Amino acid sequence: MPDNKKPFDLNMHTARLLMREPFFAALSRRIDKICTDSIPTAGVRVNPDSAQFELFYNPKFMGALKDEHKLGVLMHEFYHIVFEHVTTRKPEGGIRRIDNIAMDLAQSTDFPKCAESCPVRLTLDRPSVKVASQ
Repeated sequence: MPDNKKPFDLNMHTARLLMREPFFAALSRRIDKICTDSIPTAGVRVNPDSAQFELFYNPKFMGALKDEHKLGVLMHEFYHIVFEHVTTRKPEGGIRRIDNIAMDLAQSTDFPKCAESCPVRLTLDRPSVKVASQ
């Protein structure tokens, strides 16, 4: 039986987020969005060659989420850029797992709206990424 499911379209979900949260519009225009299977979820960085912001996302991960959670992931990743987690606040030796956990927890504390719609949950007793049930 053929798979008639459409491929994941990040642009449609980014547009929905920008209509709801116009704060992210100028930022979103300056981020190169890259579809890849090389990461399990999503992430942002500054490209070392071009010095441009990049948002990497796994289309299978994003496509499996509820629409509200897709917006939460986008907000979460955009906030990493807003809070300078990948620029001036990036640790000198690079971002380690514990740094990423601390940055994620800071966002969840400061922006509960983002945390409520984001499918990724961290626990302090077991610092591993949890995907909320759909």
